[in-house]
Amino acid sequence: MPVRFRLLGEFQVLDGGAPVEIRHQRQRCVLAALLVDLNKVVRLDTLADRVWGEDLPGRPRDTIYSYVSRLRTTLAGVDEVTVTRRSGGYLLTADPEAVDLHRFHGLLAAAAQDEQRPADLLTQALAQWTGVAFAGLDGAWATHLRETLDRQRFTARLDLADLQLHSGQCGGLGIELSALTAAHPLDERLAGQLMLALYRDGRQGDALREYERIRRLLATELGADLGPALRRLHQQILTSDTAIGPPPEHDRARAHPVPRQLPATPPHFVGREQELALLSRARPDGSPQSTVAIGGAGGIGKTCLALHWAHRNAHRFPDGQLYVDLGGFAPSADPMSAAAAIRRFLNALGVAPAVIPVELDAMAALYRSVIADKRLLIVLDNAADTTQVVPLLPGQPTCAVLITSRRRLIGLTTAHGAIQVDLTVLAEEQARGLLRRRLGAERLLAEPEAVTSILRYCSGLPLALGVVAARAAATPTLPLSMLAEELASTAARLDAFDTDDPIRNLRAVFSWSYRALPTEAGQVFARLGLAPGADFGLTAISCLTALPIERLRVLMRALEGGFLLDQPLPDRYRMHDLLRLYATELAEGIGEAGRHAALRRLVDMYLVVLGRTRSLVMSSPRLHEVVDIAAGDPHWPEFAGSTEALDWLEAERGNLIALVTRLAELGWHDDIWRLAWLLHGFFRARQYKSDWIEVGRLGATAADRIGDRVARFHATNCLGSAYQAAGRWAEAIARYQEVLAASQAADDPERTSIMLNNIGITLVNSGDAGAAVGYLEQALALACQTGSIKDEALCSLNLGDAYNVVGRYPEGLRHNQTARMLFRSLGENLHGAIAAVNIAQSYFGLAELAKAADSAERAGTEFRALGAQYDLAKSLLMLGRVRNSLGQTGLATQAWTAALDTFRKLNDPRAREVEQLLRESA
Repeated sequence: MPVRFRLLGEFQVLDGGAPVEIRHQRQRCVLAALLVDLNKVVRLDTLADRVWGEDLPGRPRDTIYSYVSRLRTTLAGVDEVTVTRRSGGYLLTADPEAVDLHRFHGLLAAAAQDEQRPADLLTQALAQWTGVAFAGLDGAWATHLRETLDRQRFTARLDLADLQLHSGQCGGLGIELSALTAAHPLDERLAGQLMLALYRDGRQGDALREYERIRRLLATELGADLGPALRRLHQQILTSDTAIGPPPEHDRARAHPVPRQLPATPPHFVGREQELALLSRARPDGSPQSTVAIGGAGGIGKTCLALHWAHRNAHRFPDGQLYVDLGGFAPSADPMSAAAAIRRFLNALGVAPAVIPVELDAMAALYRSVIADKRLLIVLDNAADTTQVVPLLPGQPTCAVLITSRRRLIGLTTAHGAIQVDLTVLAEEQARGLLRRRLGAERLLAEPEAVTSILRYCSGLPLALGVVAARAAATPTLPLSMLAEELASTAARLDAFDTDDPIRNLRAVFSWSYRALPTEAGQVFARLGLAPGADFGLTAISCLTALPIERLRVLMRALEGGFLLDQPLPDRYRMHDLLRLYATELAEGIGEAGRHAALRRLVDMYLVVLGRTRSLVMSSPRLHEVVDIAAGDPHWPEFAGSTEALDWLEAERGNLIALVTRLAELGWHDDIWRLAWLLHGFFRARQYKSDWIEVGRLGATAADRIGDRVARFHATNCLGSAYQAAGRWAEAIARYQEVLAASQAADDPERTSIMLNNIGITLVNSGDAGAAVGYLEQALALACQTGSIKDEALCSLNLGDAYNVVGRYPEGLRHNQTARMLFRSLGENLHGAIAAVNIAQSYFGLAELAKAADSAERAGTEFRALGAQYDLAKSLLMLGRVRNSLGQTGLATQAWTAALDTFRKLNDPRAREVEQLLRESA
């Protein structure tokens, strides 16, 4: 393809179809100035005037020489184009056919001379225009030339309209002339053409109204009367003068077929009942609420939903259905322009290409005029953004519009009243129905476990389910278990969704959404692949990206608007499992050093914030041995009390467990045991026993690996407590015994006391309180010797509990009262409340029931304030016993019922004990 210079639109140079980049504004202006006088010498002073006007630089000749030199370099590889220096100026030599401006003038001249086909030549001349002339160039010369060319273009349009009116080939001409009139409301020649076109289209009344419009406007704006030609035409229309054409009878013989452009109905559509109901409630059938935007991630089924609804409701739109794929997220091409889409629609509606304007505004006005009062369904699939869609919206509510996009089109809903319907993943039963429809019920029933696995790994994403179903359907003998096994590999799962069709290749579909992101938002998305869990808070994202929270909120809105994640709670985000795998792949491109630094920041944040929660939920005098809670960023979460701390821990639970597992894979042992110990209080408060044991084991293994005595002490405390909670007494005691021996060998009375205490309370809980008393008495003696008030309080608490169990209630009461006093002096509200429950147990054993009830109720009040549901349930169990002994069976039943609900939620064995008590009291 030869070189092409475009001046009648956006300034552009194309060599063989490829753009030649000329970035500098003045350099483009020099080239335009030479192209206007192609093959003629342009004097230097003329060039300077065209480029700068009156704002000449200091040395304009030198500057022009520099610009021309660069132009020569840029055009050096372009055949048959040269720029040469001539006396007093420069000469650009090229074929005039290479410049749209000269083709335009040549065709105008030819049309003036040709008596056989002037209309064709004028049509070709107008087709040279692709927009506003010299777009992108400024200055007085460019502005003046632009105005001159616009007048020439307008005159050519009117000349063409005269020829069409004269020949009788004026189908659709009235629509185009109406659009032109909006831009040139005072032009009498144009008004006359429009009046004649309307009259010949059988719209005599509209023709007369056009006459009244321009008559009044001329009188108001200019104080002028209409010319004689327009007044004569007005009279001819009034009298249906045969001199201006045939009688006003609309010619139906050439009626264009009704457009039915919808692609085929999706063959395996299932579910979406709620979304279909939303579409119907939004009433996309010509009511005022007639525009619906369906949004969702790539592969979520937006187009399927739109086409399914469109086919089911096509009967509501007797004037047809228009469809276009706007290519907003196409793999290789740019999104379709609004102008190109309108041109397609106008062609489908029977508008001749020659009468379609070039400018978008005029084209959109013509489009709205054509579809006015029609009942059409317009499906705009795969829209890039609101700007692309707005020119395609009808002007009247008689048409309905369905739009699909991977972006949330906020501008469309706020400025144009569109209804937003966001798609999420299919529910499990709907996903199963999709597989059943593709593969048949028998095949699914034959391998139920494999089907369950496939559903889990596809995570309700219709495209993923469709790819797996297609693979299985293509090979009927392929066991579904083999597909499930392939999907089970996290590292290779996306490979299982690869196909030879990029439109149905999951990784490719995700990549289109990713590439459409702004650069910085794309970088954030990739770094989210480093996040250990399925959802993440803004603080964690800030650590992974090293970006401030304020900037992140803007970028997260871009990701959320592109349906790459959602925000179920303020400042908390989650991503579809398969999208998260794609982000993980992208994160590999960050580089090992970058990944390490991001993870280091994340771990440091969690260590400090977990330390802050541990001090509130279950404090320890040795917290400083594990983490410095004063370190870190001041914007990291702080908590007003244990309830806030527990809520944060609950939200982060999955991430923290995943983080510990990830660190174990990476060998970050020193961080693992610290995280495990810091989670100890949370796991105890919520009785997450399996998590507690899993994390505790990883912590103990990490401590053993680094061989540090302090690390082993803290890690053993965590794991031993987990074993206790699970009733695995022997395993707990075995771990404690190992550290006890090491502490005794190191002559460490403080840690020896703690291990003796741990063994003692484990024996109490296992039912051997008699053996526990000796351990606990030794532990308390060593705690008093070391001077640790916290350790003395803990040992007193547990020894008092052991005394209660063996029936030594006076001693139990004394030690528990000491523990409560010490804990309250330390601000240790949780353990202080536990001591109050033990005090109630002591009074209960001493038959001082009123005091027992008072102490149990006080403990319950304190547990409620702390949000400690597990300990509250234990206090209610005790309170129920006391109330029952007092003969207050109703209050006892009330307390036990509340306790039973918590024990059942926590899967605690005490639930069976409470159930028995309730049966006995019934």
